[in-house]
Amino acid sequence: MVTKRHNFLLSWYLGSGCYNPEMVEHDQLQIVNYLQNKGYADAVVSICLDDQTLPGCIILKICVDKGQCYHIGEMGMEGNCIFTNPQIWSRFNFGRGSIYSPEKIRETIQSISDLYGAHGYIDASVDIQLSLRNDEPVYDLCLMVEEGEAYRVGIVKVFGNQCTQTNLILHETLLCPGEVFDIRKLKGTEKRLENTGYFKCVNVYAVKSSYEGSCEEDLYRDVYIEVTETDTGNVGLFFGFSSLEQLFGGVEISEQNFNIGGITRIFEKGPRALRGAGEYAHFKVNVGDRQTSYLAQWTKPYFMDTPWIVGVDLEKNDNRVLSQAYEIKTYGGSVHATYIRNEYLKYNFYYRANKTNTSVSGNPNTQLEVQGAEGGLISAAGLNIMYDSTDHPRRPTDGFRSRFIYEIAGLGGTFDFMKFAYLNTYYYPMSKRGTLKFRADLQFILPYSDTTPVDLPLGERFFLGGETTVRGYRPFVIGPLFGNLEPVGGISSMLLSEEYQYNVLKAPAIDAFVFVDAGMVSLSRFTLGRYAASVGFGTRLEVIKNVPLMMGLGWPIHPTVVVNGVTIDNSQRFFFSMGGNF
Repeated sequence: MVTKRHNFLLSWYLGSGCYNPEMVEHDQLQIVNYLQNKGYADAVVSICLDDQTLPGCIILKICVDKGQCYHIGEMGMEGNCIFTNPQIWSRFNFGRGSIYSPEKIRETIQSISDLYGAHGYIDASVDIQLSLRNDEPVYDLCLMVEEGEAYRVGIVKVFGNQCTQTNLILHETLLCPGEVFDIRKLKGTEKRLENTGYFKCVNVYAVKSSYEGSCEEDLYRDVYIEVTETDTGNVGLFFGFSSLEQLFGGVEISEQNFNIGGITRIFEKGPRALRGAGEYAHFKVNVGDRQTSYLAQWTKPYFMDTPWIVGVDLEKNDNRVLSQAYEIKTYGGSVHATYIRNEYLKYNFYYRANKTNTSVSGNPNTQLEVQGAEGGLISAAGLNIMYDSTDHPRRPTDGFRSRFIYEIAGLGGTFDFMKFAYLNTYYYPMSKRGTLKFRADLQFILPYSDTTPVDLPLGERFFLGGETTVRGYRPFVIGPLFGNLEPVGGISSMLLSEEYQYNVLKAPAIDAFVFVDAGMVSLSRFTLGRYAASVGFGTRLEVIKNVPLMMGLGWPIHPTVVVNGVTIDNSQRFFFSMGGNF
């Protein structure tokens, strides 16, 4: 039901719990529809105001007369020649003796229509006729099929695009001229174009073709793609606060349908020349208490009309997040190329070059001063293999994400090392609102040639601890420490986490969670040592879209360590983060 009971604590904010006649009418129809799909075809529902209405509030009274429960009786079929009876029966999601359900009947009709449409019979007519028995609540049914003719794809035409290049739209088209018409690909093309974000309205449909085939028996249908473009640029300010980065804010500019080739025509066509090629351009400036960064990104899909996606990233970063005793300064960039194998699997090849150095301040020690002198150029190439079957990019509840990374540095730079990483996250729906999450990350760095583990720049090492890894510990403190108790990082790292999340409210999104985290960091090659573990609970809120807020409490299992005879408490039980755009 859309109508909710008034809640003194939440209704003032959520806007629920108020009487609305249109909402009540909608709820009445929803209840009727629910009961009919449970077999109560004669169900009658009424919602009225109770006579005992109190001052300042009303009481809704829902009266239901379900009637008899109807079932499915005899089932027959007529008109099918292309597919056998068993092939069509397999498309039914109910059978003889099943409870009558209009929704299952509609789903069955659609499934059989898709069966014909996948083999070129896009004009096939499928209908189920019901007849009620005189003396009992039973519906006999007969499936009526008019198969029509099989068609091939004719010409694919695009209409309505003012800025977006036609070839970019055709790249998203699953139907090719001359092939057997598949109605599923027609729907898939419409969905792919909607997902690009370039259009506010997409309509893909088949029309009678004027194309003359080489054989008189060939029948064709043209495909028309009608689109209405939408704004794809965004300029926004963002701010936030977290127990990791403290206060931060900045500005970012992005364009999802950029055209870098239009720069030369900007004086001729104006800003419109910078749109239409489907490229992604992103500029971001972030200024905070512990980090200042500048980022520029450009990505082009279907590079030179191939399946490859190529891009360039440029970045400058002054990082004081790891420690107040040192600041890691890096600048450089990367070029990358991605090949999408299918909807789940993609490969990414990249090359990066970064200049890095460490600035030491505060109360340094000899070891930290030596580390501060370790700076230079990192020149590396790598491969990412990414698999993603999750059901949502930001709020997954089902599926598996896996990523394998191999990188080799030493292609002309100062440092020689190899990186290996295997990162995994699995989401399992325990209930309609409950999700069980598992995370397992394994990462190693193997220095070679003249590079040793202590020579490796701090910005390349692995760090654990804090709200994004092992909650309940201070940020990045897991693993070895310098003499002044600042984090050293490591070249071997493992992170394990298990979390159960329950969705308390859908809008705004409020989730409660409990967790168990464990992680270790070592400065030795391929070494797994003592784990730092924690347990706790918390909540995630998304009151405004894309403005997440997380807070919680974590209890470390072994919060203290002894360094040079000094006992150090690494616990930070409360963690908090907030950030977003406005």
